[in-house]
Amino acid sequence: MVSKMHILVLGATGFIGRSLVSRLVDKNHTVYAHYRSKPPAPKTGVVVFRDYQDISLDQPIDVVINLAGCPIASIWTNRYKQKLMNSRVMTTRLLNAWLKKRPTPPKLVVAASAIGYYGSTRDGLLDEDTSIDPNQSFSSQLCDQWEKESLDIQSIVNRVVLLRLGVVLGKSGGMMEKLWWPNYLGLGSVIGEGRQILSWIHIHDVISAIEFILTHENLVGPVNLTAPNSVSQATFSKDLAAVMMRPLWLRIPSCVLHFSLGDMAKELLLTGAAVYPKKLEKAGFDFQFPKLTAALKDIVAGHDDS
Repeated sequence: MVSKMHILVLGATGFIGRSLVSRLVDKNHTVYAHYRSKPPAPKTGVVVFRDYQDISLDQPIDVVINLAGCPIASIWTNRYKQKLMNSRVMTTRLLNAWLKKRPTPPKLVVAASAIGYYGSTRDGLLDEDTSIDPNQSFSSQLCDQWEKESLDIQSIVNRVVLLRLGVVLGKSGGMMEKLWWPNYLGLGSVIGEGRQILSWIHIHDVISAIEFILTHENLVGPVNLTAPNSVSQATFSKDLAAVMMRPLWLRIPSCVLHFSLGDMAKELLLTGAAVYPKKLEKAGFDFQFPKLTAALKDIVAGHDDS
């Protein structure tokens, strides 16, 4: 039986944050939900803060889960790249400064990152022992600075865990929210050549993995949050079309995406890498959705955790 904890969640109104807060409350934890824009709906067990610094320094916080960051799927102008950096690196820096003021630091900090750390043009299975992208892509630089800032707090807490997230699949957020209507209308498509690898994970397994991390003290440092079975983009598109019982006849040429979306298309849409959750599997985590078809069927049926 897991003891009740006081948990601060940054990014509580985001795609992952909404599901996570609900799960934590269901498990009788007290959640301090931090939001920037639209506040979450009132719920028993959730204390809402527009500014977490309003939380009394004497109020106990056992765990901090930092999911803050503006959406990565946008056109990467220089200005937006800086916004991506600030929303992750600077936000984490300010959080750490506040945590260092507290008389009793949290026991655990769980900080979001992404598999962009590894880059997207590498062969073979990549796990947590794989080095950073040698090509120094923007994604890898962003994740590297983000993680270094998150690790700055490890001098005063027992554990820091970095969630290297793959593409999170759920009906009410992330990539699936953008793909839902085009595919429903029979306008799903293969992107580019379709051979690029997609390392994905169902939202249910993301939330369950974070719960698992809370109680498994052997998990520390980077942890890949991806399903153990990556697929090609073409396979993903074909499986989604089949599950939704829609045709798949369109293909978006790479040149169109390069022209319209620039570096974002190059790093996130037209290339990919097979990232493997070695640490989670070694620790005994049981994926509910290790295979893509079952995950898509659950999402299309409306049974995801989002």
